Amino acid sequence: MENKRILDLPLNGRNIYQLAALVPGVFMVRQTGGVAESFTANRFIVNGGQESTSDIILDGVTATVSHNITNIPAVSAVPSVEGIQEFRIQTNAYAAEFGRSGGGLVTLVTKSGTNSIHGSAYEFFRNSKLDANNFFQNRNGRPLASFKRNQFGGSLGGPIIIPKLYNGKDRTFFFTNYEGQRRSAAGNAFHTVPTELERAGDFSQTFTSTGALRIIFDPATTRPDPARPGSFIRDAFPNNRIPLNRFSPVALKAQSYYPLPNAPGLPFTRQQNLILQDAYPEPQDRIEFKVDHNLSATKRMFGRVTFMDSI
Repeated sequence: MENKRILDLPLNGRNIYQLAALVPGVFMVRQTGGVAESFTANRFIVNGGQESTSDIILDGVTATVSHNITNIPAVSAVPSVEGIQEFRIQTNAYAAEFGRSGGGLVTLVTKSGTNSIHGSAYEFFRNSKLDANNFFQNRNGRPLASFKRNQFGGSLGGPIIIPKLYNGKDRTFFFTNYEGQRRSAAGNAFHTVPTELERAGDFSQTFTSTGALRIIFDPATTRPDPARPGSFIRDAFPNNRIPLNRFSPVALKAQSYYPLPNAPGLPFTRQQNLILQDAYPEPQDRIEFKVDHNLSATKRMFGRVTFMDSI
């Protein structure tokens, strides 16, 4: 798969390893994104083999390294889509020189500079303000979770020329690219808080999961049970309501810090009647720099630095 096709294909999250799923017999175990890209991007199965047994080779060197999770190797480099010249995956019958794979073999070749200066700039934008809520969220009265992602960057490549000192045309080239990602995804948290009736001491609408009324007993009426020595009994509050004059001032103050329900909650129990959404940022930056030098018509050397920082 050459560079133009790599750039033209839509990749959600722009993870280069997602291209493996385009080949018959390859199954992606888990969608990776954000911080996960830097550790467990090798989460695909080839032709029914074991997960994470495929080897990933970047510019002739394996990018598969040990990981602190048993049987899940990490990937030492997740290059930007913009910096990949060629992507190839072999699922069977590959040469004997590739001996580190128990599944498939992914080969990546990074871009190099040319005699002409070329550059690019881009931004990929996604925002939940442009999305519709799904059917189940709507049915349960839950709002659409916030999601924002900006992926931006650029690349530049060409010959290395130092005026009056060195002209690298046809000999020495550079290529560099930067990609930043600013991602903020909200998650739903479900909590249970007192209903307005319960705040007023009225538990006449407080039920168990089977629909039975939860009886509220008066602790001030605690006394020994004459029918069961060693046990105690209490009287229920009339109509299952706690009188307001029995409320503790400390409890009333603490109650003021509880938010009101914003959802109906589960049937009968009204549990999970508070839904909160919160988004946390996941910034990510990656830089790649490569220098190629032609020693002769048949000999070539290069050096590459790949840096990725995720929080």
